[in-house]
Amino acid sequence: MANDSKLTECIPTHLTLSSATAVKNIAISEDLLPSQWIRKLVDAEIARRRLQAQATLRALGELENDENGENENDD
Repeated sequence: MANDSKLTECIPTHLTLSSATAVKNIAISEDLLPSQWIRKLVDAEIARRRLQAQATLRALGELENDENGENENDD
């Protein structure tokens, strides 16, 4: 989980009965409370999207450099 050890806000989430049961079963199998498992899942998704955004920005920067001729070899 993230370094934020203090939980500051509650965001109500409503799941279908089958999803809630699945979350409980998975959390129990990982020796976690359902809320801990959900936080872990959300943190992982945020990290994944952050990495994806950073990669996109790098790719756009390289594309811009290519368009400006900054990546051409002087051989």
